[in-house]
Amino acid sequence: MPNSAVVIGAGMAGLAVARVLADRFERVTLVERDALPEAADFRSGVAQGRQVHVLLARGEEILERLFPGFREELLALGAVELVWGRDVRWYHFGGWKQVHDSPFRSLSATRMLIEAVVRRRLRADDHVVIRDRTEVLGLLADGDRIEGVKLAGGERLGAELVVDASGRESRAPILLEALGFPRPRESVVNAHLGYSTRFYRPPEGVTFPWKFLLIHPTPPRSNRMAAIVPVEGNRWHVVLCGVSRDYPPTDAGEYLDWTQTLASDEVYQALRLAEPISPIWGYRRTENRRRHYEELERHLEGFLALGDAVCAFNPVYGQGMSTGAIGAELVGALLDKGRLGRDLSERFYDKLAGKLVVPWLLATSEDFRYPSTEGEPPGRAVRALSAYIDRVLRASVRHKATYEAFLHVMHMVSSPAALFRPDVLLAAARAPRADMSPAPTAPVTIERTETPPEEQIR
Repeated sequence: MPNSAVVIGAGMAGLAVARVLADRFERVTLVERDALPEAADFRSGVAQGRQVHVLLARGEEILERLFPGFREELLALGAVELVWGRDVRWYHFGGWKQVHDSPFRSLSATRMLIEAVVRRRLRADDHVVIRDRTEVLGLLADGDRIEGVKLAGGERLGAELVVDASGRESRAPILLEALGFPRPRESVVNAHLGYSTRFYRPPEGVTFPWKFLLIHPTPPRSNRMAAIVPVEGNRWHVVLCGVSRDYPPTDAGEYLDWTQTLASDEVYQALRLAEPISPIWGYRRTENRRRHYEELERHLEGFLALGDAVCAFNPVYGQGMSTGAIGAELVGALLDKGRLGRDLSERFYDKLAGKLVVPWLLATSEDFRYPSTEGEPPGRAVRALSAYIDRVLRASVRHKATYEAFLHVMHMVSSPAALFRPDVLLAAARAPRADMSPAPTAPVTIERTETPPEEQIR
C-alpha cells in the first residue's frame, strides 16, 4: 500500500475522494482552507452552500457505497424521501408532468446536512487526517512527478498522489504553470442565471398535492423559475431563479410578489400561507466552466483534479455533487488497475472527459435555449440532438414512460440510450408544441384549524 496522499478541498468531491483513497493509502491528508463546522452549518468556502442542492440518484448510490448507511442516517436526521412520480409536481415545457406510480426515488436535504454526515463519517476513518484552516500555496514536484504540496507558513507535506477538489476557485492551472506545465483550455457557457434562496416553515393544517414543487420556464419566452424543496427540520428550501440577468430579488418585500410572474401561481399560493424563517441569500456565480485537462500532452504525474475544479456546471441542474462522486470512484478504479503508474493522470483525464460528455451537453444545451447565453455555440450535431431532446421533454409531459426514461438519464443512472427506445422515439415524434398558456394551480386542502393559515404568518 502506498504511503500518503493529499486531497485539497473538503467539499463533497474532496470528501468522497478522500474516502476512496483511504482504502488505498496508509495516510490521506485532507487539507481545507475553511474552519470546518462539526454540525450542519454554513461555511464561507462554499459560497452557494445556503442555496438549494439536489443529490441525484447516481450520487446517492455512490455515497452509499462509500459510506454504508449514509441513506438511513440522512433519513434519521430529517431528510425527505421523494417518489418522483407521486411527490414531485413539475411544470416543464408548457405542461405538468403526470402523476404516476414509479419506483424512482431520491433524497432531499440541504447541502449542509449532506456534507456534515459525510464529514463525520470521514473523521472516524483512521487513515484520514483532516486539516482545516490550512491553505495550499503550491505544488512540490521532481520533474514530471508530484512530491507533495507547500502549505501556508512554509510547511511541506509529502505525498505520492495529490488530488485537487477545491471547486470552482481551483488554483490548479496557476500552480501547474508555476512548475512549467501548460494551463488547460477552458470552455465557458454562461446563461447569467441568478438565485435567491430562503427557508420557510410550511403552513400548519394545509395539505398540498406535492412534496416538491418545480416551475420551469419555457425559453425563450420565459426566463423565470422557482422551486419549493422539502428538507430536514420540517422546512421548505425555496429558490427563485432568473436567467439572462433577469435576477430575482433579495429584498423581503419583493420576494413573494416576484413569484406571481411565474408560469403558474402555485408557488405564490403556497408561500403566502407559509412563514419565512431566514434571510434571503443571492448567488450569481453560475456559469458552466470546463477545464480540458484531457487535451494536455504533458501532465504532472500523480496530480489529479476532479469535481468543480475540472467541470463546474450551472448549479440549477443539480449535477455537481454527483459528478464529483463519479470522479472519486474513477480514481479508485484506476488505482486498482494500475496503481501509481506513469500514465495515471492521462488515463484519468481521458476517462473523466468521457463521463462529463452527457452532463455537460444537458446543462449547456439547456442554457443555449436563451438567446443571451454567452459561450461557443454548439455544433450542428449537438443542435440536432438538442432538438430531439426538446421533443422528448415535450413528450414527457403526457407520456409517462418517456418521463420515466428522462428521469433515469437526468439522475445519471441510465445512459442517454434510454431516450432512444422505440416507445420514446414514437412519443417524441408525436409530441405537440409546448403550451404557453398559464399553468393551472392544483387544489390544496385546508384543514379546520383554530387560526386561519393566512393569520399564522408572523
